[in-house]
Amino acid sequence: MTCKTMSETGIQERVRQQGIEILYRSVRSGIRGSTFQKGDQWYIVVNRHDSPERRNFTIAHEYFEIQLNDRQDLSLDEKHHLASKMAAEFLLPDETFGAQARIKNLHELKQEFPYVSYEVIARRLPYFRPVVVSILDNLQVTSRFGAPTINFPREISEIEMKVARRSYETGKTVTLKEPPLEVTGYYLEETNNIVRVFVVAEVDE
Repeated sequence: MTCKTMSETGIQERVRQQGIEILYRSVRSGIRGSTFQKGDQWYIVVNRHDSPERRNFTIAHEYFEIQLNDRQDLSLDEKHHLASKMAAEFLLPDETFGAQARIKNLHELKQEFPYVSYEVIARRLPYFRPVVVSILDNLQVTSRFGAPTINFPREISEIEMKVARRSYETGKTVTLKEPPLEVTGYYLEETNNIVRVFVVAEVDE
C-alpha cells in the first residue's frame, strides 16, 4: 500500500486556497517554472510538458518562493535553495517519509511516494540515513550530497564509480559491499539521450 502523499491535484488545491493561480504553459526547454504578480494576484507558471513528478515539485517550489519573496535578509540564491528544501519537506514530510526512508531502498520509496521524483526522494534520504548520494548523467557526476552527520569526500570514490558503470552498462540495480560501505546504483532511463544513475553509498555505523 502506498503512503499518503500530496498529489498534483492536492498541491493545486493547497496553493489555490492561498489565492495563487497556476498556469500550465509550453515554455523554453530547461525551464521548470516561474512566478509573476499582477497587482495583488500571484501566478505560478508550470511547464506543461514536464512529468507529473516534476510539475509536482515545481508547484511546491514556486509556492515557497512566493512565501519567501519579502525576506530581505536572504539573497535570491538563498531563497531558491530554501524554497527547494521546503518543497521537498512539504512533499515528503518527516512523519510519513522518515520511517520508510530508514528501511527501504530508492525504488521502494518511489513506489511508496509515486508523485515525487527520484531526485527529490534521493535528496531527502540523507536526513534519515548515513548515506552519500551521487547523481550521474551519462556517467558524469552532476550532483553529490550526503548526510550532515558524516564527513565524505567531494569526489566520487572508485567503488561508487564502479557501481555506476555496472548499473549504466546493464540497465539494472547493482549493489557492491566493501566494508564499511554498501554501494547501490539505480539505473533510470531519462529523456533527451541522457541515462541517469543514482549511486547511494551507505556507511555501516
